[in-house]
Amino acid sequence: NRSNDTPQDLVPIKQILSIALHENCSSHATAIYDRSFFAATTAEQHGEWDLGLGKALWRGFYSCLVFSKGAHQLLMNLDMNHGVFMKKQPFLEFLCEVMLHSPCGKRRYAGRQRNVHKVNGDDVLEFLDVSNPTYHIEMNFLLKHCKNLRVRSQDASKPIVYTIFKLGKSASTQEFVWKSIKNKTITVENYYKEHYGVVLKYPSLPTLEMRKESYLPMELVDVEPARVKKITDEQRALMCRQSTVSPQVYIKSIKEIRNNPEKQCFEEDPFVAAWNMNVSTDMLTLPARVLPMPEIVYTDQYHVTSDTVRDVGTWQMKPTRFHTPANFPAVWGMINLSLINEHACEDFYNELSNIAGQRGMQCCAPVIYEEYDSRNRRTDEIIGVLNLFLKRNNNCKFFVVILPVKTTKQSKDAYQNLKKLCELDELDHGAVTQMIQHTNAVIGTKQNKNLWDYAKLNNILLKINTKLNGINAALKVHDVIERFFSHGHRVMYVGADLSHAPPSARSQPSVVAVVASADDVPSRYFKEVYQQHRPESARNESREYIVDMKAIMKSLIQQYERHRSYPP
Repeated sequence: NRSNDTPQDLVPIKQILSIALHENCSSHATAIYDRSFFAATTAEQHGEWDLGLGKALWRGFYSCLVFSKGAHQLLMNLDMNHGVFMKKQPFLEFLCEVMLHSPCGKRRYAGRQRNVHKVNGDDVLEFLDVSNPTYHIEMNFLLKHCKNLRVRSQDASKPIVYTIFKLGKSASTQEFVWKSIKNKTITVENYYKEHYGVVLKYPSLPTLEMRKESYLPMELVDVEPARVKKITDEQRALMCRQSTVSPQVYIKSIKEIRNNPEKQCFEEDPFVAAWNMNVSTDMLTLPARVLPMPEIVYTDQYHVTSDTVRDVGTWQMKPTRFHTPANFPAVWGMINLSLINEHACEDFYNELSNIAGQRGMQCCAPVIYEEYDSRNRRTDEIIGVLNLFLKRNNNCKFFVVILPVKTTKQSKDAYQNLKKLCELDELDHGAVTQMIQHTNAVIGTKQNKNLWDYAKLNNILLKINTKLNGINAALKVHDVIERFFSHGHRVMYVGADLSHAPPSARSQPSVVAVVASADDVPSRYFKEVYQQHRPESARNESREYIVDMKAIMKSLIQQYERHRSYPP
């Protein structure tokens, strides 16, 4: 009835109702992070997905109240959410998982790491033996993965949770002062034998040192399932693979959340009943239509239609010419930062050239070939050498770069650093580059090591052709639209996307991406990418509209006018 109130005036009421709606699920959750609720996993309900290094993927849910746009109506936003947690397990199990990826573990289990999930216990004892020449390297590796890890003690009458500060000496040699027994100096091994009557099985393993010089044997603690933010690229890829589900499974999972009494089944929620609230059981539905698949034109003889594809929107490209093939420039270069030798690079170019000919592209041999050993040089050194190289060869405006193996942070950053060096105008090079992973530049497929993977080479040429101002394929325009353009109408198609950071990352801005067509096909686009921060007045809730749309459109129209000499 308070029709004059704005949504901002109703925020305190919304917060009160939110507390009442989430009190029940909060009491059943193992962990709560920024409106995301996670319960201990069970085998019957989703379970957990092992990510390696002692980490696992949990599936929880996100829930918050939001105002519907343009009306004083509250909606419940329910969604699936995934988080990475430490696996609840004995520390020794965690140790065996982590040491698989240590320098000694990689050497011992080389070639078997895909099939082996943890190292043998005897190998761990060997890796962490003081007599091991690489003992300090192994200890530093282990400390990197267990520092600040939360563990629970097994030996005390009341289990205590500790945070690992650093690693101590072995339990048989690490000493401390036993204050209750006349400040007696004693080893950790003897302390547990005398005080608890526990004989340690692995006294040669390092102890875990907590703050205030407390020492615990590794075999007497369990890892606590705390949430983890920092994960490796491989874990992130596995996480994306496991968290991606079909729309049908997605809807079913949200309905399960809505019907679970320990989650968001409001009909059985005592707090919701006490507040006399009612939440609809049905999802909000919006009208929409599925657009038909357009006809894709490569050549006059080869069109892709909805009748010729198995799955709408995906098709296998036949060995045919591009719609408008571009030729490699007369002067172009190849920069090899990998361990592949020059002869293998020549084989790669020859195969790429053969397929380019099938696509209608003329691919002459590279005039420039440079090879750098990325193992013995830092990335900044390579960048410096390449900077001088680009200045000497300023007539070369296209490079194929074979990237190094991603073994260190520097090699992983090589892609973005080289892109910035070659392509940004501020460095005055303006060279077009095609970055290629070293695995895509050598012969061999999963089925046959003696055959080239033509699908990968085709995909590389798809990128190169567009970068050299070619057109891979065009959409067949409807006769009505074709007549519209033929009468001189100048239309700029615009598409906008607003992507929010996850709820757990409040400080991260949303990303606004807007593209606009540069031609009538359309096959070329201008782009504008902006960051959009969450306003403090909205208490860290994301804006559901693009704030800078006026400035973005002004920039896109100016780019269109510069490109075509007239405005859209």
